[in-house]
Amino acid sequence: MKKAFYYIPLACAALLGFSSCEKYLDVTSETQKQATQSFKNIADLRGATAFLYCRPWYTTNTSVREITEARAGNLYVDGVTGELITTALFSEVANYNNIANSWASLYLVITQADYIINDYVKTAIENGVNESEAKACEAEARFMRAAAYWYLANLWHDVPIIDDPRNHTLNPLTPPHRFEDVVQYAINDLIFASEYLKDTDTKGRVTKDSARGMLARIYLMAANYAMGNHFSNDYISRNNAGSNSGLADNYFEQVKKLCQQVVEGGYYSMLPDFEQLWRTQNNNNSETLFGIQFIPGITEWGYTSPLNDLAYNRELTGNLNGGGTIFVSYDMLKSFVDDGAVARMRGSVAVPGQNYNYIGTHLSAGSWTVPSGKTKVNLKKFVVGSSKDTDGAAVQGNTGLVSPMLRMSEIYLMYAEAALGKQQQTNDAVALAYFNKVRERAFSKNIQNFVPATTITRDNLFTERRLEFFYETIYWTDLKRRSFYDMDWVLNFLNNKLKDSDAETPFTNYASWAYTYDPLLYPTGKGWTNSPRAQSGYKPQAVLHNLPAGSYVHAVGATSNIWCLPYPSADVTTDPELTSAPINYDFN
Repeated sequence: MKKAFYYIPLACAALLGFSSCEKYLDVTSETQKQATQSFKNIADLRGATAFLYCRPWYTTNTSVREITEARAGNLYVDGVTGELITTALFSEVANYNNIANSWASLYLVITQADYIINDYVKTAIENGVNESEAKACEAEARFMRAAAYWYLANLWHDVPIIDDPRNHTLNPLTPPHRFEDVVQYAINDLIFASEYLKDTDTKGRVTKDSARGMLARIYLMAANYAMGNHFSNDYISRNNAGSNSGLADNYFEQVKKLCQQVVEGGYYSMLPDFEQLWRTQNNNNSETLFGIQFIPGITEWGYTSPLNDLAYNRELTGNLNGGGTIFVSYDMLKSFVDDGAVARMRGSVAVPGQNYNYIGTHLSAGSWTVPSGKTKVNLKKFVVGSSKDTDGAAVQGNTGLVSPMLRMSEIYLMYAEAALGKQQQTNDAVALAYFNKVRERAFSKNIQNFVPATTITRDNLFTERRLEFFYETIYWTDLKRRSFYDMDWVLNFLNNKLKDSDAETPFTNYASWAYTYDPLLYPTGKGWTNSPRAQSGYKPQAVLHNLPAGSYVHAVGATSNIWCLPYPSADVTTDPELTSAPINYDFN
């Protein structure tokens, strides 16, 4: 019997048809004018916001994921050329597809959100739609816009704030805005969203607690930026703080308050089994505060998730997709093995010998056991298996899985990090309870090995977040946040220099070094043999941060491939102002 899949119906499909949803973004088309005049009831308006949960994020799901995970040292591919490996070695160039696709996807989210905020909500209210319901739709759009700017700021640092796409079309020569103003802009949107979103809503739609969680994430980034004394005096003054240090303290307190509100609200909770997060039958489960709503059972481009491509082979998916050439890196895999939490490792990576009774149900064995013989380990997270495994959700090119973008476990770990604040360790009772809650779930399949933490250090949190959010775009943003106040540590980690002063450090980054791990073939080496080893032609990564006083990250002569990717070459061609000095945003 097929189960019902929870997802947000893309009402724009009913309103305009799948293909014509694109015309929402065409500022000169007659369709745009007709759409603006069509919002006569709340269903029309919620149809427009439903579109924000899927199509605009389509390439974010793949391109941003690959960029962030490669830069974080979490992925391995054979060879030393190609987009993914050169991204891992910080040698990416401006014409890479992933760079262009990520930029375009995130600004697509912003453009559609802008129309809802500027036009559709106003039109709906004028047409008699209840104002509070219309404001809730505006809050959804502001949530999405803030989330997109969070990614843009993490990837490119200084980026243009586009709050009216029509003006941008008339004058496309737009310089970037300062990183701190992009942060403030996103904060303002999320404050609005946390006030006007609903307490509860249709499964898959964001709520007040979703906005609180996303706001906590941005406050945490801002607190780290303040720890490095980077905010300008006008930003500090605008936020009623006397110094960067005071601003950091304020933000940490806000993070704790927001996370506590989410926990005490009770609407979201962690699933007891980590593996169950990555099954289509559990789409929009209690742990997901925000997810990209890919639609089960369809093949329409833009509404599908192709992440079954990561599968060990095509047999596993019933010949839908698979045989992926992206593997977990040596360093990431070693972190899973050394940590010892079986449930989380099984849900994240496909270790030889592990059996899964819920995928491979179409096979003669009725389940799937990871074969022995590969030298590298495939990813398991986001791989859902065959059509039978998913009750019909997975089809060619589409897993049907909602991609979680903000989970309850992050709420717990953000609270712990905020309790740590500027210290190097904490034994705060609430922070310990939340930290241990996440770790206990990770050990649910070998609970006898779980040892509750009695103290949390910065490195403990860093490792825990890397393990918990592998392939979820998070660890790279953690590295960038840490670079705001501890650049030397991040440079040494990314350039694999920490081991030079501490031979036992768990923070190595061999990037594209090959390895062999197979517990069935090499039990005496605990699964390892001849690992890690440099690939032929390998050149060590050279991660740099050289920002002369008074300069900016994209300036000629500045070198910071930590704080920013190159702007997409096609966009620089059409807007040469992109590479100019960032300007202040006028919040008045």
